[in-house]
Amino acid sequence: MNTNPEKQNILNQAQKDKFLMVLDVPPFLQKLKLGSEKEDIGITSLQLTIFGSVVPAANVPNVANGYSGQIQHVTSMARPEFSPLTLNFVVDNKYHNYYLLWRWFAGLNDPKRSVYTIEPGNPKIRGLYDYQTNMTIFGLDEYNKKVIEFKYLHVFPVGLGGIEYSYQDTGGLISNVTFQFDQLLVNLIEGA
Repeated sequence: MNTNPEKQNILNQAQKDKFLMVLDVPPFLQKLKLGSEKEDIGITSLQLTIFGSVVPAANVPNVANGYSGQIQHVTSMARPEFSPLTLNFVVDNKYHNYYLLWRWFAGLNDPKRSVYTIEPGNPKIRGLYDYQTNMTIFGLDEYNKKVIEFKYLHVFPVGLGGIEYSYQDTGGLISNVTFQFDQLLVNLIEGA
């Protein structure tokens, strides 16, 4: 038994509203023309103001082994795939974040520009990773210093929510985007 456990003060708590989300812009979108279509988008990452559940639950199922009339549970050492991740976000006043996500979503099935196909005789998928990216959500401390990193790998959108206008509500415009991803890496940030 550990006689020197990590002690947590009752006031030493992480806060729900202390996080930052940064999305690397996928390579094919970095070449995108924005607005007047005369100049490149010129960004390599996008920060969204998000809210709601953003870190999915993870589980590793157990396996029941029967022996001598008893059941012993052991790990299966296999993690099922993660469910798609839906993020609610605030649309910026120039609609740039929504437009970028729309172009990314539309680019996944654009019959003229999409190039993620398998060439005959070549089993390598060409261009597939140009449409995927990485996304990071940082947990912040009370001084807005990054303390933990949730890094989602090979992210791409599988759904983009609508926009609901209303004369009855003068709050910010809200939409959502659903991403599929392959891996989730969690790291404490050194020095935090």
